[in-house]
Order: sequence, then structure tokens, then C-alpha cells
Amino acid sequence: MRSVERRVAREAKATTRAQILMKAIAREISWVQAADILGATPRHLLRVRRRVEGHGFGSLRDGRGGRLRRKRIPVATIRELCRLRRECYPDFSVRHFYERATEIHGLTLSDTGTLRAVHLRLTTATSGA
Repeated sequence: MRSVERRVAREAKATTRAQILMKAIAREISWVQAADILGATPRHLLRVRRRVEGHGFGSLRDGRGGRLRRKRIPVATIRELCRLRRECYPDFSVRHFYERATEIHGLTLSDTGTLRAVHLRLTTATSGA
């Protein structure tokens, strides 16, 4: 291993991703070395480099935090499901509960997979109480 590679490997442990990218932008290390340090492909770092050059280092931040999921079930619907499960259908299976909730009570739920997650929450909440 060359002395430059050893030095880069040593520095990698003490630096963050942004610092490594700053060194690559300042041409202190090559982009291939930066990709190797970060465990990414050179192609990915080319994309990162273009994003940083176009939008700054703020574009590297994970932008998903704080956002609600698009497919999230409204709180009022979850409350109604809890009430129905507790009062009307405590012994129903997931499939039958889904049928009753959508057909008889008019709740709009996308699919049984979503309802299964809600049903799981309901059963764990009621069993722990």
C-alpha cells in the first residue's frame, strides 16, 4: 500500500462524509479514493459531486425527515377502527373485520395490508392493557 493510500485510509476514520467530499472537491484526494473511503462507487460520487456543485452541501442532507407518509391513514379513521374493533368486532379475523369496516361502516381503506398493520397495532394495544 502506498504512503498516500495509507494516509488517506488513516484520515478516513477521523473524518466525516462531508469532510471527505470537501477534500475531493479541493483535489487533496481523488474522487476514486473518496469513493473507496466512503464505500461508494465512483459513479455515485459523480452524482454527489454534481448535486453539491449545483445545490451546495445542504443537498446532501436526508430530506425525508419530518415528512408524513403519503399513504398514512388519517387519525380519525384509526380511532374509528379502534372503536369498532373494541366494541363491535373483537373476535373477527383481519379479513372479516376489513369487510365489515369498509362495507357496513363505510371506512375507506386502500387494502388489507394497511388494515393488517392497524389490526396488529390494535391487538397489541388491547392485549397489553
